[in-house]
Amino acid sequence: MYPYSSALFSSFAKRAFVFLFLFSPLSGALAQTSEWTWMGGSNLPGKFGIYGTKGIADPGNIPGGRSGAIQWQDADGSFWLMGGFGNASTGTGNLNDLWMYAPGTNSWTWESGDNTINPASVYGTMGVADPANKPGGRSQSSSFGDASGNLWLMGGYNGSGSLNDLWMFTPSTAQWIWVSGDKTINKPGVYGTKTVAAPGNKPGARYASASCVDANGDFWLFGGYGFGTTTANNFLNDLWKFTPSTSQWTWISGDNSAGQAGVYGTKGTPDAANKPGARYSSVMWTDASGNIWLFGGNGFALSNVGVGGTLNDLWMFSPATGQWTWISGDNAINITGVYGTMGTASVTNKPGGRYAPVLWQNTDGTIYLFGGSGYAFNTTLGSLSDLWKLNPSTAEWTWMGGSKIVAQKGIYGTAGSPSSTNIPGARYTASGWKDAGGKLWLFGGNGIGSTTASGYLNDLWTYLPPVTTLPVLINRFTAQMQTGKVQLNWTTDQEQNSDYFIIGHSADGIKFENIGKVSAAGNSSVMVNYSFIDFAPVKGTNLYRLQQFDKDGRFFYSRIISVMMDEPESDIRLVQNPVLENLQLMLQLPVAKKMTLIVRNAAGNLILQKELAFASGTSRYSLPVAALPKGVYYLSLFAEGAIRSTKTFIKL
Repeated sequence: MYPYSSALFSSFAKRAFVFLFLFSPLSGALAQTSEWTWMGGSNLPGKFGIYGTKGIADPGNIPGGRSGAIQWQDADGSFWLMGGFGNASTGTGNLNDLWMYAPGTNSWTWESGDNTINPASVYGTMGVADPANKPGGRSQSSSFGDASGNLWLMGGYNGSGSLNDLWMFTPSTAQWIWVSGDKTINKPGVYGTKTVAAPGNKPGARYASASCVDANGDFWLFGGYGFGTTTANNFLNDLWKFTPSTSQWTWISGDNSAGQAGVYGTKGTPDAANKPGARYSSVMWTDASGNIWLFGGNGFALSNVGVGGTLNDLWMFSPATGQWTWISGDNAINITGVYGTMGTASVTNKPGGRYAPVLWQNTDGTIYLFGGSGYAFNTTLGSLSDLWKLNPSTAEWTWMGGSKIVAQKGIYGTAGSPSSTNIPGARYTASGWKDAGGKLWLFGGNGIGSTTASGYLNDLWTYLPPVTTLPVLINRFTAQMQTGKVQLNWTTDQEQNSDYFIIGHSADGIKFENIGKVSAAGNSSVMVNYSFIDFAPVKGTNLYRLQQFDKDGRFFYSRIISVMMDEPESDIRLVQNPVLENLQLMLQLPVAKKMTLIVRNAAGNLILQKELAFASGTSRYSLPVAALPKGVYYLSLFAEGAIRSTKTFIKL
C-alpha cells in the first residue's frame, strides 16, 4: 500500500555611517510579520528540475516539483532537501537528488544523487564511505542531522516496497555511508529487549514515519507504514531511538506488531498502559525538558477495524518515565476542525484530523503547523492550507491564517514581496525549515498552485511569525569605525533571565563567525549599556549581529548592522533616483571585475540577482525596474564574496 497519489543575508542597508538591518525577532518595528512571501519556484505544479552543474550554485537552479522529500538544516544555516516522488530533469518517479539551498543568496545547489527518476541504490560496504555510494530513489524517508554536520536518512518507499536502510552523508566529502539496515525491501524488524540497545536491533522496513532529534543528538522514530517482527504490512506504533555515537537502535515503546489500536486513558494523565494507535505521516518534536511530542497522522484511534482515518490527537512521551500522555484532540478518526477566531488561542480550538502536514518549532517552544491532507471545518476530505500555532505549555491551539476549506488555491502576489493576502496553496507532504531569524520556510509538496490544478509543487515560501514580547529588549545597536578597529555599543531597556551575548561578524552576510562574548545583566528594569571592540575588522563591509542567550538556553538574534572600513573598491552612483522605468547605474572601477548585483525590498526579501561583468574605468548599466511595485529598495554589488557598495533607490 502506498497512500500518496501521482543567510541569512537579507541586507537592508542605507549608505550612511551605520547600516541597519531590521529583520529578526529582536528588531520588529519594520519587520513584516504574519505574512507569507513567495520566494521562488513556480506557482503551477508539474515543473521539472533545473539542475545546472553538480556542486555549483546558480540562481537558475531549482528542484523539480515533488512530494515526500526529506530535509535537514546545517550549522551554517543552509537548507538541505533530498528525494521524494516527483519530477527530475525529465520524467516523474522516485528521486534521490540532494540539494542545498542558501537563504542568503536565494540559490540552489545540486550536491549529490541523480537528475533522473528511479535510480537504484549503490550500497558499497557497510560502514565505509565511497564516492560511488548513494541511496536509491525513494519517498517518505525519515531524516535528521547530527552535531558534526552529517545528514542521516532512514527507510522510505522506492516504488516496489518499503526500506529500512540507514545512511549518513558528510557534506565536506560529499560521500554517503550505508550505516545499517537491509539492502532489500520489506524486511521485518529485530526489536530485541525493550529499552535495551543492541547491535542487532533494527526497525522493520517502513515509510512515512515521524522523527525528531533530542538535545543529546539521539534520533527518535515513531510508527509509519511497514513491518514489525512479521511480514504483515500495516500501520505501526513502535517508538525507536538511534544513538549515532554507538550506531545502535533501541526499541523504546509501543508494539512490535503492525495494526495496533491506541490506548488513550485519561486526558492529561500519564499511564504505563497508554499508547498512540498505529499511524503514518504524523509529526513529532522534542521540548526543552526532553519530552517527545506526537500529533495526528493517518491510522487507528481507539479501534483498528477498517482502513483507519485521519487523526488530530496530541500526545507526549516522557523518556524518563517511559509513559505516554494523551494531551488533547480526539480519540476518534476523521474529526473536523474548530477554528475559533483567527489569532486568538482557545482550549476549544483544534485542527481537524490530518496527515502529512509541515511542522516548525519556534525558539520559544511554540509549534507551527501548516496544511496536510484531512479535514477543515466540514466533512470534506482534501488538501489543506490552514496555519496553526500550538502552545505546548497550555495545550491551546491558535488558527493563524489560511483557509477553513479544503483544496484552496494559492495567492502568490509578487515574488519576494510579503503581503497579508498571500497564501500558499493547499498541500501535503511538503518540506519545511526554520532559519536563525525565526522565519519559517515551506517548499513544494503535493497540492495546488495558483489555479485549481493539482500536482507536484516546487514553490518556495517564507512566513515570519508574529513578534511576541521578548525577555530582553535591545533598543540601540551601533558600530563605529575607529583607527584599525570597530567599536560596538548596544543598550537594553529590560532584561529577564538573560545570560550572555555572542558577537557575530561576517564579511558577506551569509556566514557569521563568533568573535566575542559579553555577560548580560540577568534581570534589569533599567537601561544597561554594553560594548565590545573588534580589533580585526576586514577591509570593506563588516557586518555584526548579537546572539542573546537566556539562562534557560533560549536565544534570539539582533538586527544586523554594518560599517565600512576604508573605501570600497568600486564607486557606484545612481544617475536618477527616484526612478519609474530604468535605474541607471554608473560605476568607476580601477580594474575589470565580475560582480553580483542584488536588489532587495524594504522587508529584506530578495527581488533580483544578476551576475555582471564590468570593464575598468567608467561603466554604465541600465536596470529595468518598471515591473517592481512602488516602494523603497536596496541595491548591493558584491565582488569576491564581500559587499562593495549598497545604494537605496525609490521606485515610483
